[in-house]
Amino acid sequence: MGLTPDRIRADIETTRAELAADLDELAAHASPREVARRGGEQLRESASHLRERMSHAREGRAPRAPGPGDRGSRDRGPGNQLAAGAIAFGAGLLAAALVPGTRPEERAAAEPVREAAMDAAQRLGRDTGDTARRAARHVRDAGEGPRGPDG
Repeated sequence: MGLTPDRIRADIETTRAELAADLDELAAHASPREVARRGGEQLRESASHLRERMSHAREGRAPRAPGPGDRGSRDRGPGNQLAAGAIAFGAGLLAAALVPGTRPEERAAAEPVREAAMDAAQRLGRDTGDTARRAARHVRDAGEGPRGPDG
């Protein structure tokens, strides 16, 4: 026997509910706050591993063996401090890019732009004023024309 209208409606409602749950999960996974949270966790984990490697290098001990949660770094020796520093610098830049600026920081960043715009506007005003005065003088001189003996 074929599907009944009630059965079709129930299937549609079930499918809608599943789609809504999938969409909610995707939205939560892709939300900026969630992306920043995951990035922060990865950053903390990387910093922890880096701190541990640096302390082992300072103490002259061999680094610990990679565990099941490690990402499998190939070279854990103390001869790679420059690479570790570059990675830490990049992680710091990434963290700075993810963290929104505060109002004082935004004002401080906007101040040089505002000053440059004001300087450009003042130069433009001076140049435009000079050009306008020259043009007015030229028009005035052209309108007077050569004077005859009558004045």
